[in-house]
Amino acid sequence: MEIVREGEGEEAVFAWSLPCYFSNKQKYFPMSIGHSTQGSDDATVEQAFLVQCSGQTTYLPEKGELLFIFRCNQSGLWKSILENTLRLSERVVNKSQWFITDPEELTFLSKQMLGLIFNLEHENFLNKGT
Repeated sequence: MEIVREGEGEEAVFAWSLPCYFSNKQKYFPMSIGHSTQGSDDATVEQAFLVQCSGQTTYLPEKGELLFIFRCNQSGLWKSILENTLRLSERVVNKSQWFITDPEELTFLSKQMLGLIFNLEHENFLNKGT
């Protein structure tokens, strides 16, 4: 599966999964979301992903695959917003850090959040002028 890359910024939110979860061609599957505050280039995000995979408290039956990168600023905030949006939609797996989603949905949610923030900033700017 190809990595979906979106956004701009100095940090990144990323999501990954195990091939056994997405190889069965279901639309949504378990994914874990992480973030990198050290940079948004592919190598730095890959390193953060590997650190998160190695920090799993349970054995992983196979090597995880990085599937989504959203470049942004304040990646910790963006990660929390994505996770909380999925929690509110009851897409969390057993109260864990795994969520039933896919890269396209994460792209959609990220773009929706960008649009909302832009509209709020634009409205705030207009209100300051009155």
